[in-house]
Amino acid sequence: MARHPDRATPDIIERDFDAQERGERRNRLSTYPCPDYGGALWQFDDDDFGCHTGHRYAPDTLLVRETEALEAALFTAVRLLKEKATLLRQVAAKAASASESAARLREQAAMDDDSDTLAPGRRAPSVGKTTSLKSPKRCCTRCGGRRMTSTANRRCSARTRQSRT
Repeated sequence: MARHPDRATPDIIERDFDAQERGERRNRLSTYPCPDYGGALWQFDDDDFGCHTGHRYAPDTLLVRETEALEAALFTAVRLLKEKATLLRQVAAKAASASESAARLREQAAMDDDSDTLAPGRRAPSVGKTTSLKSPKRCCTRCGGRRMTSTANRRCSARTRQSRT
């Protein structure tokens, strides 16, 4: 099963991921990194995972750690989008208010500031608590996300049509 249908993935990588999904990588390197430092994890006969520095994880513990890492990355992305939007507005304020470049900067800031598309109404999770990552698919405020063209593209079909005219 292809993980990235929009790009070519070497067959050996696909075979490794498929074997991992089927549980066929016992006593071999897994496709997962150690959550503590990012090195390789081996999968043992008892289905636990371990690294060469001695960290050991049960599958459910590894899943929790992966979820926490994903949430941290998402909230970092949201924070960076907000910071970028603020900086774009600051730069746009210094540009001539009627100039085309200032308008483009303000438009980019508005798109970056709409970080609710990544994590709608979410606050940073408390330490040790795993929260749900389910979020509705949205692409812009114009259509409220009802016109997603694809999950990979995440572009509004209304916005795409408008930009072509």
